[in-house]
Amino acid sequence: STSTSTSTTAPSDTAGWADLGSSFDESDGADVRSALELLGRAAGVEAPSAVLDQFEAMTMALNADRTTPAASNMEGLVDAMLLGGEETSLRGDPLRKVVLARKSDLALNASVDTFALVSRLQSRDPDAYQFVLRHPNGATFLGSTPERLFASNKGYAASEAVAGTRARGADDGEDAALAYDMLLSPKEHEEFAIVREEVRSALAEVAQGGIDGVNMEIEKGILRNVAVQHLYARLSAPLARGKTEADLISALHPTPAVCGYPRSAALHTLRAVESFDRGLYAGPLGWISAEGAEFAVAIRSALAAPGGKDVTLYAGVGVVGSANAKAEWSELNLKTKPLEILLSPAPTLASMPNPNAAWATVLVGELVRGGVTTFCIAPGSRSTPLALAAEKHVGANVVVCIDERSLGFYALGYAKGASLRPAAVICSSGTAVANLLPAVVEASESSTPLLLLTADRPYELRDTGANQTIDQVKIFGSYARFAADLAPPGDGAPARACATMAATALRYLRGANPGPVHLNCAFREPLGPQRVAWDSAKALKGLERWEQSSAPFTVGASSSLSLLSGTDDDDDAWRAALSLITSAKRGLLVIGGGASAADAMAATSIARALGWAVAADATSGARVGAANVDTVRIVPMIDYVLVEPTTHDALRPDVILQLGSRLTSKRLCQFLEASAIERGAEWVVVEPSARRLDPAHCVSVRVESSMAHAAAVLEHALLSSSGAAYATSENKESCVAFAELAVAVGSAVAREAVAALRDITANEGLSEIAVAVSVSERLPETMGLFLGNSMPIRDVDAFSGLKYFTDDIRARSTTKTSYGAPVTANRGASGIDGVLSTAAGYAAGLGHPVTLIVGDVSFQHDSNGLLFLRDRPGQPPVTVVVVNNGGGGIFSFLPVAAQVDDAAFNRLFATPPDVSRRGLCEAHRVAYAHPRSMAELDAALDQAWGEDAQHRVIEVTTSRARNLVQHKMIQRRCARAARHALGLSAAMSGKCEASVSSAEVSRFSIPLAKPVTTNVSASDVPARDGWLLKITLSDGKFGYGEASPLPGLHRETLDEAGAQIIAVASALSSSSNVGAPTNLALLNGAFTSWIESTCGISSRELLPSVRFALETAMANALASSASMTLARVLSGDDDDDGTMNTTTKTSSGGECGIGRVFVNALVDAAVDVDAAMREAKALVDEGHRCLKVKVGRGVGSEGAKADAVRLAAIRDAVGPRVVLRADANRRFTFTEALDFGAAVQELNVNLQYVEEPTATAREMSAFYFTTGVPTALDETVDEIVRASASLTDAASALARVADQSNGVVAVVMKPSVIGGLEATATLARVAMSRGVRPVISSAFETGVGLHASAHLAASLDDALRRDIAAERANRSGLSDDTERRNIPEVTPLILALDDDEEKGDIIGARAHGLGTGSWLAGEIMTPDVAPVRAFDDGAGVGMMLHAGGVGVASKTTEFVSASTSTPIKSWGISGRVDVVTSSGGRYNVHYVQSEDFGGGGDTVVLLHGFMGSVDDWDAIARGLLASSGVRRVIAIDLPAHGGTTRQSGPAMKSLDDARDVVLGAVRALGCDLRDTHVVGYSMGARIALVIGAMNKDEFEGVKSVVSVGGSPGVRDARARDSRAKRDDELARALRKSGVHAFAKSWYAQGLFTTLVAHPRFGGVDGLALRRARTADTPGAANALAECLSAASPGRQAHVWDALYLLKGKSLFIAGERDSKFAALAREMRVATGDARGVIDIKNAGHAAHLEAPEAVVVHLTRFFADVAMTTTTT
Repeated sequence: STSTSTSTTAPSDTAGWADLGSSFDESDGADVRSALELLGRAAGVEAPSAVLDQFEAMTMALNADRTTPAASNMEGLVDAMLLGGEETSLRGDPLRKVVLARKSDLALNASVDTFALVSRLQSRDPDAYQFVLRHPNGATFLGSTPERLFASNKGYAASEAVAGTRARGADDGEDAALAYDMLLSPKEHEEFAIVREEVRSALAEVAQGGIDGVNMEIEKGILRNVAVQHLYARLSAPLARGKTEADLISALHPTPAVCGYPRSAALHTLRAVESFDRGLYAGPLGWISAEGAEFAVAIRSALAAPGGKDVTLYAGVGVVGSANAKAEWSELNLKTKPLEILLSPAPTLASMPNPNAAWATVLVGELVRGGVTTFCIAPGSRSTPLALAAEKHVGANVVVCIDERSLGFYALGYAKGASLRPAAVICSSGTAVANLLPAVVEASESSTPLLLLTADRPYELRDTGANQTIDQVKIFGSYARFAADLAPPGDGAPARACATMAATALRYLRGANPGPVHLNCAFREPLGPQRVAWDSAKALKGLERWEQSSAPFTVGASSSLSLLSGTDDDDDAWRAALSLITSAKRGLLVIGGGASAADAMAATSIARALGWAVAADATSGARVGAANVDTVRIVPMIDYVLVEPTTHDALRPDVILQLGSRLTSKRLCQFLEASAIERGAEWVVVEPSARRLDPAHCVSVRVESSMAHAAAVLEHALLSSSGAAYATSENKESCVAFAELAVAVGSAVAREAVAALRDITANEGLSEIAVAVSVSERLPETMGLFLGNSMPIRDVDAFSGLKYFTDDIRARSTTKTSYGAPVTANRGASGIDGVLSTAAGYAAGLGHPVTLIVGDVSFQHDSNGLLFLRDRPGQPPVTVVVVNNGGGGIFSFLPVAAQVDDAAFNRLFATPPDVSRRGLCEAHRVAYAHPRSMAELDAALDQAWGEDAQHRVIEVTTSRARNLVQHKMIQRRCARAARHALGLSAAMSGKCEASVSSAEVSRFSIPLAKPVTTNVSASDVPARDGWLLKITLSDGKFGYGEASPLPGLHRETLDEAGAQIIAVASALSSSSNVGAPTNLALLNGAFTSWIESTCGISSRELLPSVRFALETAMANALASSASMTLARVLSGDDDDDGTMNTTTKTSSGGECGIGRVFVNALVDAAVDVDAAMREAKALVDEGHRCLKVKVGRGVGSEGAKADAVRLAAIRDAVGPRVVLRADANRRFTFTEALDFGAAVQELNVNLQYVEEPTATAREMSAFYFTTGVPTALDETVDEIVRASASLTDAASALARVADQSNGVVAVVMKPSVIGGLEATATLARVAMSRGVRPVISSAFETGVGLHASAHLAASLDDALRRDIAAERANRSGLSDDTERRNIPEVTPLILALDDDEEKGDIIGARAHGLGTGSWLAGEIMTPDVAPVRAFDDGAGVGMMLHAGGVGVASKTTEFVSASTSTPIKSWGISGRVDVVTSSGGRYNVHYVQSEDFGGGGDTVVLLHGFMGSVDDWDAIARGLLASSGVRRVIAIDLPAHGGTTRQSGPAMKSLDDARDVVLGAVRALGCDLRDTHVVGYSMGARIALVIGAMNKDEFEGVKSVVSVGGSPGVRDARARDSRAKRDDELARALRKSGVHAFAKSWYAQGLFTTLVAHPRFGGVDGLALRRARTADTPGAANALAECLSAASPGRQAHVWDALYLLKGKSLFIAGERDSKFAALAREMRVATGDARGVIDIKNAGHAAHLEAPEAVVVHLTRFFADVAMTTTTT
């Protein structure tokens, strides 16, 4: 028996409604209509105007006669619940709500296939949770529930409140009306408020912060399922420490939605009144993983008895005081209806009212059995039998749209998303059929299956003038793979003919070349379910078994996804292909577009097997969202690489292997054709179909094969034992080298594109390119991307993957995969029609949300596609990003753009749609946004892609004309980057990578000749002290870098810089093979990528002076290897025609350029006018053309005016042609600055600029507008860099303040303060693009630092010259004959720096602040590598850069011994001591220590973690020895680790034994514990904390304790017991498996994810081998197991209560990504009562000391210095 169901519509009686006051604050004065609209928007309901009219009238009538006191009482209760007040009285109420369950027993005629049933539930309601549990006895529990109990991830949990029920409406209007009825119902509102508040209270029990920690994400919304809709709220909270998924279940379940409120009273009631056991119904059901969990509540469920014929349905309903029994029973019917429909037997064919219904049922049924489950229906009369058959079939999903054209594209998109599983289109006769042609053409050309079921008149009505009758037979001609005209039902052919015709259609749909299939179905009247007499027995003969089973009538349809059979022809083709592939020396793998997910995975496997360079289309599935991994050598931005002609020869392949056919890039296609035709490259194409896909007529070998089969063949041929010869062949090695060159060039181009796009965004705001990049690079992992034709797909194809070339690319991600996001487009015929509809269908087929990027014309062309953006089951959200550039932007790139006048061009080609997209969206009730900046666009995308995602249109307005200019500019810059990269490779004998052989550090100290001009007294800086880094490459060439932080300029100290640079050098030297790409010198993020991905060093943790040293040493080494100057390496100093140019003539006859750099002189006389004049005159006489004068050294306004007088005197002394600059260093107040500026102008000083005259950028702008004196930024730049999380952020911030319109004409940058060559060059290019001149300045470095800064300055001067020349060419129209002449005038800001002949002297204006060598009384190298001298031609003073020669700093080998005499203590002295523990154990302890020179200073003891050794501390130990306060460093192997062994005595019992071993060893080595710092990691940290917290009556104490990823133990006794048992189990596994196998499992834990991903450790295998090498003695596994069990936190007495003893002498360090121990560190800090913060090591996980020693050592050095200072003060 089945339950009856009732339908619900909008109420005609308003007596049961709540007024709007229960949901709104009417004090705002909003009218009823506005309140209703606000209520709907808040709940996510968009109602038609007619529905709102009805509810407005009803609500007003109700409010006019509201006298029921019960409503007021209910509102008070609800308000109290909403506000969380009156909690005590509410909980005191015995029962406010109870949820009663109904149990319905069904007896079925046949056994139910429970898994098929769940599959049907999923297809009907994909937004719900489906579940099935099979019991061993054969019983099955299954269901489809809308209610999530909770989802948790990484310590954050979200739950939901669901209550109230209404049916889904028959259309959008009825659906909205029912939703409003529920929103306004007092009963539903009361029940919902109770549920929501109870969930909030329950979540508060496990939330961090209690009730205040619970966030109400959605207060009241609508949750829609296939048959019903509910009121809904979502709440979230961070979990309190120690709370687990078990605690969440305990707190939340049973929810008020399945039990009632209060819980205890509801449970009591249920036990009293429910007559049956609920069993699993309403229980928590879900999954738990290492990082999170997700649980649903198992409602709307069924229990199938063994055998499957007896089924029990369960559903529940919430009962409150205002409930109505009849309504509640109807609600129960609604909830069981989906299962009842699926379980109810289908009507027999013989019971059908007429042949039309029977024939249509057979046709649709056979299609569903064959896998066609989605039917797209356009309303029509003649198609009624087909439409009704699809609607009634329980396995069919129906999509309805009034526009056949859009419907056809929707079905096309569905197949693209569903891995070529087709959808069927049902339409009426006549022009409805003709409207399908565009979709049919696209399906045919893209080989996408599309089934067309078109209704038609019977043949006797054709060609008779009958209404709505055209010739539909084979109307789609050659575009259809198969077409048939079905006879009208009842004409004599049996109904089984429909089944065999469906099977035939399925074979063509899934054949090797799928495409459109057309079944033209003729029907006579009656078309509806009108009963007529018909001979069912004769017509249905042969269908008896079909009707009784669920199997297809005809089995064996082919599938294009299966492996193609290996025929003889196939073998011959593969033999030819493999012969060419294995003979390749410059192989290029081309992956075409339109691939399915399986094809993309197969293509990626082929790319790995080959190791070739890969050119992948945007829609290949290997680009957008794919990780940048070494095993798949995708050439970034191949389209823009080929803009540069010289790349064509350098990257010309000898063999091309193309997978798939569709390529977006015209340049790539032309390049491949030229390679084959002009250079004889062999071209192999692998494609599943036999179609002719060879537009250039030059394919050598054509293999017809699926991608999966191709992958299997190639992997067998290349990777199996039979193909081992190829893997080690010279050809494979040559192909890999060719691939690495191509990737290197592509990487250089991509980084330049990032920089160029950043400049465009900074100067012009939103651009089409930026939109494409933002969408494709930020696309969520679970989302697909659909690309509109014309510009969107071209931009994504060109620029996808740029995110891997920014400075924020941490390579230690835990979820990277080489497979990309699903991406597709209509590239069969490449039309702009039907794009929106196809994207909506693509989302439905994919089963995931989709984002579409589309142009405004294309969007307008398919505006009816907005009809699909409705909330319905099976339709994931679609985000539509419309690029409104005022018409067809792509036509601006075609020759016709320059060949016709503007009026004709706009009218005939651009065709801007004059339509409001906002209006279109409002008419279709689709959410709309119109961001006007990149920040707003990102915010709009975040909202669209959030958890509450809904269909949304985001319109972005750009300039069509500027789009052309922007593309040209990026192409020009990318072409030059490609030339530069190729030039560097050629200079290094064709190699694109060297390798680091060694890294060495020495210390220097040079006396000062005169005090530095920083804000530090001369006594504090008596000498220039620093560190010199030498990097040697594998070819023997080397380079130097200097790290010499200066007080007053740098924030880091000398000790901190030394500690870090030594740790960095240690990391570089200890790695087996640190590659050094030649492209490092191109900067633009190349160094960041190398530092992070190759060296494994956290770039975010590098100190600025250390990064400067690292980059300059590396760049100098590469320059030496390439036999080029550093400036030339940095700039690539060929002109655009490829010729060399080292100098440029100036108006005064001098020269500037890459061969030399000009410097300004610094006038040191601070106050004395006469002395300043004399000094300035002397400097000019020496040849200087630019002077900088320090100002702001006087007192008050008078001092400021005196500075102006001094400058005027200097001007008089040097004349008008010398450039004067002033540097205030922010010493003026704003008033003083104004006085200074006014006086300067009055005295006609003619300053080029004054640096930082005021304290803020805003005041500097006011200063300029008031005085007219230009300004320069200096300290502002430093502050921006320090405050920014990444270089990208810093560049954006600088672009906002480096504004020539506000008077900023220069930015002064010190590379060692900013953080290296790369950061300085990036910010300089940003400033240049803003029309602001970059001036490179020193921080009083030695010649090594000055040399690097001078070469950087020269390269920037050269880049500025080139950019200005290019912009001049653009403006003159000489750059491209196709460029339109009447582009709106936008003067590039960079042209403000264009110093032409009429501007007089330009040398001084270009001078840099590098003339500080005279402040040093000596140099560290002989000869001086950065001499400043007057040029022979009288052009000025500066440095010659030795054009054509090798950079001097790269070949100098002799240090001035007096400058480098300070020794660095050596590390690595190994030894052993014997120790006896308090329990009697005798241990031979191994340690490694440093030299001990005696004298003052502290000792640092380093303790590793479980499975570690003293080697783990190597880099940190070496770095600590740079500190002046550290005398000695000792690393100790803990018991059973490394070389420490137990010799005799009892086995290790607890962590106390390890503590005794450490203390005994330290004492035996003669350390004074009072001067000893103990640093431990993990287990070592627990030992350190135990030592630090020991009773002071028994122990003298240590100086400090540092915990890295440590814990003071487990407080809870039960938790300790559980942990001890767990560790005992692990110990048993260790004994059984051995150290190596156990280590592999150990490091596979989530705790070590970032360590495993770190480039220095070789993954899990590398770490396991590392640990096995340190434990290779007999019995090592048993000893380690003994330690693991004994030292378990479960057996340790925790020391939480003693942490207060460590106040002022403890430091807690944790990896940023180690959330558990980061939280523990904060708890420990609180327990100590220490004000010092916890140190989070950026991007590191648990093993922070291994992952980022360069960061940890700095914090240790800083902490030890702080402790020493505190101790001294005390």
